[in-house]
Amino acid sequence: MSCARLSETRIAHIEPPRSLRALRRSQPPLRLDLPLGSSYLEDGEELVVPTDTSLPIALLDESIIPSDGHPPPSFLAGVGPAPRIQRQFHFGVPSFDPPNLSLFTSSSSCKHPTGPLPRATFSPGRLLLIDETQRQHPSQFNFTQTINDKYLEELLAEHPDQPLVHSVVQALRHNGFEPEHDSSVPRGNTKLHNLRFSHDEFHRDFIQRTVNEEVQKRWISSGTGTPLPGVTYSPVFVVESENHRRRVVADHSASRLNNGIDRSSCPATYDTIIDFIRLLRWHCFLNAKGSLLGQDAVLWKLNISSAFKILVMSKRWQAMQNITIKRHLEDGSTVTWYHIEWRGVFGCRAMPFLWTRFMSLLMWAAHRWYGIEHPLAYMDNTFGIDLVGDLVPFAHNGVTYEIPAQQAAMARLWGDLWIPFKLAADKAPFGCRVTIMGIDCDLDEFTVSLLHSTVMKLAAAIESFLQTPGRHPTLRRWQQMAGWLSWALNVAPQARPYITPLYHKIRGKVNSNTGVPINKDVTEALTQVAVLIARGPALNLVSPSLTRWSLADADLVIYTDACLRNADNTGAGLGFWLATAGGTRRHFYCRPRRTYLRIQFAELLTIIRALDIATDPTRGYGPFHHVLVWTDSAPAVYALDSGAAHNTDFMPLCMLTLAAYKIASTRNFDLKVAHVAGDHNTIANDLSQGGRTVNFASRPLMAPARPAQPFPSLDQLVIGTAEMSLRALEPKTRSDYARAFRQWNLFVSYYRYPALPMVVSLCQFVYWQYRLVSTVYQTLSGLAHYFKPIMGDEWNRIRSCCAVKLVIIGGIKTWRRAAKRATPLPFALVDYSLKAGVSDAAVSYDPLVFLAMVALEFGACACCAELCTPNTVAYRDYNKLPRCDTVKIKKDSFIVHLPYHKANRRWQGSHFIIVCQATSTRSLIFFRGILLHETNNSRTQTSSSLRATVTLPHVHGSSVVFKASSDRITAGTPSDPAVQPTTLYEATQRIRSNV
Repeated sequence: MSCARLSETRIAHIEPPRSLRALRRSQPPLRLDLPLGSSYLEDGEELVVPTDTSLPIALLDESIIPSDGHPPPSFLAGVGPAPRIQRQFHFGVPSFDPPNLSLFTSSSSCKHPTGPLPRATFSPGRLLLIDETQRQHPSQFNFTQTINDKYLEELLAEHPDQPLVHSVVQALRHNGFEPEHDSSVPRGNTKLHNLRFSHDEFHRDFIQRTVNEEVQKRWISSGTGTPLPGVTYSPVFVVESENHRRRVVADHSASRLNNGIDRSSCPATYDTIIDFIRLLRWHCFLNAKGSLLGQDAVLWKLNISSAFKILVMSKRWQAMQNITIKRHLEDGSTVTWYHIEWRGVFGCRAMPFLWTRFMSLLMWAAHRWYGIEHPLAYMDNTFGIDLVGDLVPFAHNGVTYEIPAQQAAMARLWGDLWIPFKLAADKAPFGCRVTIMGIDCDLDEFTVSLLHSTVMKLAAAIESFLQTPGRHPTLRRWQQMAGWLSWALNVAPQARPYITPLYHKIRGKVNSNTGVPINKDVTEALTQVAVLIARGPALNLVSPSLTRWSLADADLVIYTDACLRNADNTGAGLGFWLATAGGTRRHFYCRPRRTYLRIQFAELLTIIRALDIATDPTRGYGPFHHVLVWTDSAPAVYALDSGAAHNTDFMPLCMLTLAAYKIASTRNFDLKVAHVAGDHNTIANDLSQGGRTVNFASRPLMAPARPAQPFPSLDQLVIGTAEMSLRALEPKTRSDYARAFRQWNLFVSYYRYPALPMVVSLCQFVYWQYRLVSTVYQTLSGLAHYFKPIMGDEWNRIRSCCAVKLVIIGGIKTWRRAAKRATPLPFALVDYSLKAGVSDAAVSYDPLVFLAMVALEFGACACCAELCTPNTVAYRDYNKLPRCDTVKIKKDSFIVHLPYHKANRRWQGSHFIIVCQATSTRSLIFFRGILLHETNNSRTQTSSSLRATVTLPHVHGSSVVFKASSDRITAGTPSDPAVQPTTLYEATQRIRSNV
């Protein structure tokens, strides 16, 4: 942008111009070290930014300072007030109202009741088979009441969601629980010989011991040596949690039993560490206001024993969820044994949903009748805060314990309902520092962190994962590792980009036992995660990065911009300027003297350099808590907002995103990146360009695009709204609707009917219209467009009236005529016509074009897009026509991109491909000649789409040239006269020699 242009667009006073070259001579450059950690190639050979080189930054003259005022944000789709990378960890400013707890409010909301629990669907034949099996083998099926269902029903008598309460009580009493299954037949019914068993002898022994214990507890059947008819069997495997606790899991995915359970129908709701942090911050806020979280407050936790086993499944669903194991006999032999599961099992997709629905009712009862103010639960763990901290005696299993009152209230509820639990020190801890969900929560320091033992186990698990024999862990191990890391990063929410390569690697894969190879990106990411978790500090719950803040709350604002070629032609240019809340202004520019291949990389690199310089403690600008960066690069905003960017050869966006996180976490500030229009980012743009004169206005805002307008009148509002609604239609549709409205006005004016339609007037109008047209549906659509916004449901009632429908149908039958359709052209006739057209040198141009379009399935193309423009100029839309620069012609195929159609605005187009199996090679060669001829004779055309005459203009800026030695059409400037046929006759002569 020139100096004159700057003078026209900036507001207020303009300082005398000074060039960046003069400023460079007057100010020595400031060199900063920021290891980039990677090399980016230019032209495949030269290193753009060597690893051991940092970028020099020059500081501009400080006498020129723009005033306050920031441009309005340019909102991007998917970018919210909090960065998506830590959106769950961005909490609002606490108020005096307590926060909503996820599990507690999931079933207690009066506005959104969840309704009764779903039931499985069984085919009649399957039910008959299951009933017959249960009649013949009654000892293999069992239903037992596990809790005090009568007392639970009394506790929940006032619960707002009574359908849910009734379904849960009936399931506990005699119906049993069932997931919402679609009755599809699992593979476990027919392919028992394909079931896989663990090859680990230790796991086999552990599975057999666990099954024997559950048989004694009457959780599963004693088993049979042969499978029962109509019963689904699944294999089992062993999983190990972070505390080395092993658990037997039924593989319902292997038997495809889970395939019949839709994920959307069984959403599980938990109280996570995020809900707990929100509750702790709320208590801390009230402590500052009213001393709520005092010195005596303690944390507590209480676990339920054998969580899923409390839920007894219905007898017909027991026939679906069964296991098969390899059992060692006393004589040393091994046999396959079949057991029927009576209780809830780990491995069923719907079990977390059923359990959390059950627990949500218990949390409501705990809050309503047992005085627990904020009960939280994650699976079988219940936890909370006791603000008073008084210890009360509680007797359990013959032992008296001294525990906090809130914990004792929860234990009393479990005892009254006959729910098993333990009060051992590791199962029911309490105090100022308690491990909840594997995370160390410290009230004294007001932090959450990972235990040292957990960090060591996680590091060992990462090392074991990376050293898997063959470096092909199964998809199940990938998913377990990704879930474990996602849980561990609860204490470092901004580090989530580190695990992005893991999710990219397993995206789209569904077979749990399939090996997935480990690549370099995953190895580096897991290594960095291990180091970060081992060295990272605890998450401070009063950290500014956890509090949601607006753009106006920023205490440091940075504007950045970059260009691939500066005015000095020395390579790329980076520029940024910053403004602090204290009034400090600094302006920087950078000349890397390198040419980057992607502007996205240059824009994001500018942000990283700006953050490193602006927040450097040695410069004395800060410290800062809220840093806002404005950039006109949407990819940079998306990369830093989501953290889901990945590295490519020329755009290491993931590495730069992690660099921004490292700077923010090390210097303890929260980062927010917003998008600004390029017209409002002129100062940073001038800084990046370099050689241009840079002027600073008193305000960096552009003049408003429109002067202030007075408020329109009510009549103007009505007319303007109607006009804008018409503008939303296609020009041809708008014209048809306007004609229908004119015909209605003519009808009601002549017969003196009211302006708004009635049943009688609409029926007579339909009859009146049939004098002119053979169908009235488009006319009625036009009337609906005008009258439905005014009449609302009244129009729907009139239009759907039986009398109106009868008149419409009667008119169709009266004026119906036989459709005139031409006979389809046989392929042999098309092929013969092409041969004749090529052999006849005197054939005219238009027939040849027609033959070419017929050979390329003109009718099929016309069904997908509009190949010709209408004769009416107002109806033309060149965006609907295929562009010539999308045409690709090879020896055996013809490809063209068909754009969107007005019938579906979300349709982004499709590639239409014709291959030799459907069209002869002669047709493709012929069309290539037609395209070549018209291109060489239409160099002055300006359109790049097919015209109404069905001719093919050339591509903007270049010609389409057919090279004799090439198999495709390429773009360029023809130089060899031998490959430039100037007439159609010459083109056909050349084609004739190839046919």
